[in-house]
Amino acid sequence: MKRVKYGIFIVIVICFLTACSKKGDVSSIMDYVMVDSVSQISVTSQGGTFVENRVIEENLWERLFSIWGSFSLELKKSCDKNGWEYLFVIEQSNGKTIQLSFGENLVRIGNSVYELTGYDSDDFLFLFDKLN
Repeated sequence: MKRVKYGIFIVIVICFLTACSKKGDVSSIMDYVMVDSVSQISVTSQGGTFVENRVIEENLWERLFSIWGSFSLELKKSCDKNGWEYLFVIEQSNGKTIQLSFGENLVRIGNSVYELTGYDSDDFLFLFDKLN
């Protein structure tokens, strides 16, 4: 009888742990950006043979935050790819700086690399429009 109770207990624990586990570490870029304390955002783009640096005007921040918030992230345990298409540097009023580097379907935030769902490198072209 003790064996049956123990077996049932183990099955319940396994079911509970399985139900409560997450598939990877999925979150949003906006979990890392404190919108209220952003003092400046700059972006560097590289493509082919050119590199362009630009400070993003405040009137474009909301659109940028919306794009970042639309991506889903999943933590990658290892990544052997290097390089980037866009490098964002977010300066906050508390003196903290956050760097986001986008390349292919990946984003690097600090020392962590995340796979992106919904990323299209063309999403950021508006930041380099000559009218802005």
